[in-house]
Amino acid sequence: MKKKVGVYYDFQNIYDQSCDQKEYDIQIKFIEEYCLKLGKITIKNLYLKKGKYSDEEQFVKTHKKEYSYKVVFGPEKKDIDTLMTSDIIEDASKNIFDICVIISGDTDFVAPIEKIVKKKPVHVLCNRETYRKNKGIEESATEFKTLPEICKKCDGEGLYISEICINCNGKGELISECRDCDATGWRIGACCKDCAGIGWVANMCGRCKGGGVIITTECNDCDGTGYIKEELCSTCLGLGKIGKECIDCEGTGVSSKDKCKTCEGTGAIEISEREICRTCDGTGIYSAKECRTCGGTGKFEKTCTSCHGKGLLE
Repeated sequence: MKKKVGVYYDFQNIYDQSCDQKEYDIQIKFIEEYCLKLGKITIKNLYLKKGKYSDEEQFVKTHKKEYSYKVVFGPEKKDIDTLMTSDIIEDASKNIFDICVIISGDTDFVAPIEKIVKKKPVHVLCNRETYRKNKGIEESATEFKTLPEICKKCDGEGLYISEICINCNGKGELISECRDCDATGWRIGACCKDCAGIGWVANMCGRCKGGGVIITTECNDCDGTGYIKEELCSTCLGLGKIGKECIDCEGTGVSSKDKCKTCEGTGAIEISEREICRTCDGTGIYSAKECRTCGGTGKFEKTCTSCHGKGLLE
């Protein structure tokens, strides 16, 4: 046989702490699902201060029609908690419910909870912000739950957009400028391809293979191990051998370098006539690719760390 459930809802305590209607809709649905799981609801009261809200009529209509609440009005400009407390204690004494659900984080309910909980289980549902301000109610309840809230960091989306994508500087594209025309789109003074604009052509040193250093002798400080007392040897930098400057190229890595014959050492090729650059077809851009980091949006989306991508704080 299902347990009889009595639900007592302090509307103001929950609604006034909700950031917007979207968050409140999430919370009221959570309340409904939670209460239905406990058993058969025999009493379901919503307590509302008369005249507090301008759209009071809409609140009453919605909660009566969609959620089957009996709306109980309290006296205008007076505390409604006393009326709610009185109803809870009276209904408990008449055994109208087996399980009591109080939807409020107000510490005014600690005393009645402590009285009822000796005979019947009391479940408390409240807003996270209310609970932080009024600690103590959790300890008195049989079960305590904070209502889900929309994550403020990502506005319930589960993602937050960081600053402009560093990889493409917010452009969404990775653009490579044409070197042949210096991004002008015209072949005037184009960079010499034979020497890459350096003006000379070099031959790599055959002895050191362009490194400029020849490793010859074993490092005495670490006995060729590369380590001294489990730390990297600072003398040979962990190589175990000591390098000496290449005699053939004097450490340059180049055996010889000659003036580029194509550009005669200038690094550029002068073109007498004004021509469209064939490499970039006059655009000045060698290539433009969509930035993979931001997917072409110029912004980088990450999973929200506050709600772990759920969009809700539960």
